[in-house]
Amino acid sequence: FFFFFFFEMAYPADPRFQEVKPFSNAAEREKLEQQANLFAILRVLEALEVAFARNIVRDADYEVECQRLLGQQKLAYEMVKADIREDLEGFAREYDLKCESALLRIKEGHPGTAKYAPAAAEKEGTVKIASSAAVLLVTILDTLSLDRKAKDEIFPPLGDLQVCLKKLTNFPQDSPTALFVEKWIAKFNRMQAHEELNPEELRSMIFETEQAQKAFMDWLR
Repeated sequence: FFFFFFFEMAYPADPRFQEVKPFSNAAEREKLEQQANLFAILRVLEALEVAFARNIVRDADYEVECQRLLGQQKLAYEMVKADIREDLEGFAREYDLKCESALLRIKEGHPGTAKYAPAAAEKEGTVKIASSAAVLLVTILDTLSLDRKAKDEIFPPLGDLQVCLKKLTNFPQDSPTALFVEKWIAKFNRMQAHEELNPEELRSMIFETEQAQKAFMDWLR
């Protein structure tokens, strides 16, 4: 006992190998979660604008979703603007968020139907499905980033994402996003609800989720 006590006193733990948390108290955690919420809204709005520009959503569906997201963005920004150093565009730059279409829509303050309305209507519900898929990808990544690694925490949004992708018009089921979902659905189907991913699996799924998001956004464009 005394040996270990004096050893620890003489050789303290290297701070480089100590866990670093993004927050140190509940207030900081709340601020971080509020900023993450704003970040997610901007990403979803960007996906919606790209989908609308590609003429794969109906005007009416686009207008409803766009109005809802604009309202959510306004509220989310009000909650964090006192804690961020710059305006909304600066916030996007700081976190390397590519969302020029979303920022333009926010600046104009209304849906772009009048300016960009397509001549032909697309299938009903496409915009809702695309928006839901984008939200679910963000949800999965946020869950993993918060070190939540049990099957019963990750599998529900992953299953919902699989359903959305199968419903999306013209979405290639051999795309990286669809293959990512298929791989991890199969993995979780072999696990019990309480079982968790190990650290290596967690890192791998975080990386693959990021790649799946990028592939999904590339497809929308």
